[in-house]
Amino acid sequence: MISNYDDFVNFVHEWLSAPPGSLIYSGEIPDNLPNVLKRYYEQLGGINRPADESVGPYALPLSTQDGIRRPETIVVFQDMIEFAFENQENWYARCSVSTDDPIVLTNWAELLGKGSGYHPTGAKLSEFLITLTLQELVILDCIDEKLELDFQPLWLDGYLSTISTEGPTHSFYVTMDKQYLGFCWGSIEGKPKTLDWIAKRPVVKRW
Repeated sequence: MISNYDDFVNFVHEWLSAPPGSLIYSGEIPDNLPNVLKRYYEQLGGINRPADESVGPYALPLSTQDGIRRPETIVVFQDMIEFAFENQENWYARCSVSTDDPIVLTNWAELLGKGSGYHPTGAKLSEFLITLTLQELVILDCIDEKLELDFQPLWLDGYLSTISTEGPTHSFYVTMDKQYLGFCWGSIEGKPKTLDWIAKRPVVKRW
């Protein structure tokens, strides 16, 4: 189970069968970013897709539903940065640059007509990055079958775009052999047999 950021980085490398150091972002990473985000680009920013799969012009290649901006396209607003977004640009994510692992804010409330501007999610930057990346890894290699498998908890009760008062939205589970990764909305007590989305471990190179 993922209990900290290092566990997460190790899991992504294992899931992608990626050698250490192979997922590093090849471009320049700005200095004025929170340490957690700089570390993310340094360790996982090189996740890629096969050449025949389309990629948005300003998103990291793993983005299929929601995305993390490439470092050079991050938008700066005084002491805040906009670093992530929904693929149809219905919401954006921002955070402060004044701390290493700041709380993430989104404009999700505007989409629902529940307020204006940016409001805190229930996630620190590190937690947000874990939830978003796991979601994208599942969707990227999602299978159509609804398999009944012995899933174990991997990362539970993650927050993404919603405001903190609405509660967590994402929980992730993995099989013991780490061949299947899935997620569901909310969380499930115990060990689920079926999930909303299931991905099979990719056999294609992702870097």
